[in-house]
Amino acid sequence: MSENPSYTVSEYSIELVSDIERRLDDPRLAEALSSPEVRHANRLAAVQATAAIENNSLSLPHVRRLIDDNGIVPGCRRETQEIRNLYDAYSVMDGFDPNSTDDLLRAHGMVTRDILPNAGRFRDHGVGIYSGNELIHLAPPAYLVPGLVDDLLGWLRTSDEHPLILGCVFHHWFEFIHPFSDGNGRTGRLWHMRIVQSWRPEFEWIPVEASVLRHRWEYYDAIQESDESGDSGRFIGFMLEVVSEAVDDILDKV
Repeated sequence: MSENPSYTVSEYSIELVSDIERRLDDPRLAEALSSPEVRHANRLAAVQATAAIENNSLSLPHVRRLIDDNGIVPGCRRETQEIRNLYDAYSVMDGFDPNSTDDLLRAHGMVTRDILPNAGRFRDHGVGIYSGNELIHLAPPAYLVPGLVDDLLGWLRTSDEHPLILGCVFHHWFEFIHPFSDGNGRTGRLWHMRIVQSWRPEFEWIPVEASVLRHRWEYYDAIQESDESGDSGRFIGFMLEVVSEAVDDILDKV
């Protein structure tokens, strides 16, 4: 990875951006998201989905019981703690500065609170991503991580790229850097949503993560293909499709 992330925006992705913008301006969307009950339900769906992508076994009814009723649910302590952490982090998402390393570390600290001994701190060791016994991605050495994250956030802060593209590019290269010992996927998806939410506040209440979960294996494939090519183009196209689907899911219920 160079100082600026490498990415290609296809004509297809440009069309998706335009189409998503058009549907975000549909007055039915604002009407659907005006209900506190719908907003809360959508936040729970986002929390459950982003945890399930990382193999958390708690279902949406379990998450509702845990958050709304402080009830007892099946699953290990780590899984219930993970859900509580994610709910807390998503609840204060609009307070994070998407360009701030300190806030990124604070978000990771919330997401992995009482789970990781080094919550909120960059990893200090090498890490590889495996599929079974096969190494599919060797992350950059730990000593490079702070500089790489600073470069990525610096690009995010100064780029004039469309926010929908910014979120996708950040998401891919964040996962490539893999700056933490654990919690990279959950933190990366949270930050992606914070980036687009800083542009359109509606994204605080659109559970894009639920659409990612429905296409979980394609999500992993898109990350791997973009890693191998050294270009985020494939991941951009995939994530824009997912965002488009998530917006449609809201409009279809009106």
